[in-house]
Amino acid sequence: MMTGYRNVPDYDPAFDVLQDFRGTETNELTYSDVSMMAENTKAFRQKVGVEVRLALLAPGDLGFGMGRMFTTLLGNCPLINADVFRDLEGAAAFLDLSAQARTLIGNGANSLSISVSHRT
Repeated sequence: MMTGYRNVPDYDPAFDVLQDFRGTETNELTYSDVSMMAENTKAFRQKVGVEVRLALLAPGDLGFGMGRMFTTLLGNCPLINADVFRDLEGAAAFLDLSAQARTLIGNGANSLSISVSHRT
């Protein structure tokens, strides 16, 4: 769920992350699974030492609740600024996405090629 993006060949830990859970209708994750994902996310951030903004886009109640549990379990990790959003506009504003990125994501693009700027 939360670590798949790190397996992308060009993944850069300085990139912010938008996890899109639109359409999620079922869940087989347990509290222990979500807790382990949160711990792994914190450990990875501490290892690379780079801050990240993590936006979870979950308009449905199931995804939103799981996202809230995940962000709560992250605690006050200074390298992770995470929040859950029911709409794309809220998530896009949180990540400061460009209009082009918002349009591509809003249209459900399967393969995105968006230029991003690293924060300094």
